[in-house]
Amino acid sequence: LWGDAQTHYSWEDLVALWVHEGVRLFSDRLVEAKERSLLRRTLVDRLPGYFPSLDVDALPKPLREGRVPFGTWGGGSSAWYGPGDPAVYQRHLEHRLAVFAEEVLPGEAPLVPTAALLEHTLRTSRVLQQPAGHVILAGPAGAGKSTTALLAAWMTGLRPVRIAASPRYGLAEFEEDLRALLRRAGLEGEPTAMLLEGAALDSGFLERLNSLLASGEVPGLFSEEEAQALATQLADRLDMDASEVWPAFAARVRDNLHLILTLSRASSPASASGPASPAASP
Repeated sequence: LWGDAQTHYSWEDLVALWVHEGVRLFSDRLVEAKERSLLRRTLVDRLPGYFPSLDVDALPKPLREGRVPFGTWGGGSSAWYGPGDPAVYQRHLEHRLAVFAEEVLPGEAPLVPTAALLEHTLRTSRVLQQPAGHVILAGPAGAGKSTTALLAAWMTGLRPVRIAASPRYGLAEFEEDLRALLRRAGLEGEPTAMLLEGAALDSGFLERLNSLLASGEVPGLFSEEEAQALATQLADRLDMDASEVWPAFAARVRDNLHLILTLSRASSPASASGPASPAASP
């Protein structure tokens, strides 16, 4: 996704990438620490089978543990996606946190640039940079999931929009927010991250999310008058026939809108039904 003909990786970079992607694809879906540890050991044990000339014991310990930071923050090219110096990544994070606090979280306590914050930000950014990249973050309440997600979206170049679901936040309010987000992503073409804190989500919310992620639209979300106005505006902007407008609108929504759903481990309807939504799977 990020490489090109001018991107060159060393053998050590490729080995680190292999371990890193294995950890991201599988370990990030595991809950127990012992399961994640077993997966990391299994990946390292498999290295000689794919890199016969590699001396695994000579590899740096962080690389063997899949703890080398990966991202697009360095390398001198926008196409670069590879391992970086943890100290360089940490300094970059510290520098950007002050700007993030002013733009996204004014008036709130500043974030502390810890190694854990760096790791979680890079992991979330990796997904949001991919086409139709969406994230489910699950963990204890108050663990910082939402703040980390906002930071990752902002550093990825997305405009973060936070929606805090609550008992007073119903489907009517959610649909109004969805209409605004779809206009932004589909009509304005603005890359956007919708952070939905799912403490009080029910099946109605999830059905609309599933439809949105699967097709780029929610049937019946816009009234006939609103849909006609949107179609006219988009046809004028893209200089296209009216019959082609809605497929183009849905494609722009899919390209520009990324969903971040946070769930607490405490029992809630969303905790049980969220994973059953195929388009919103992590």
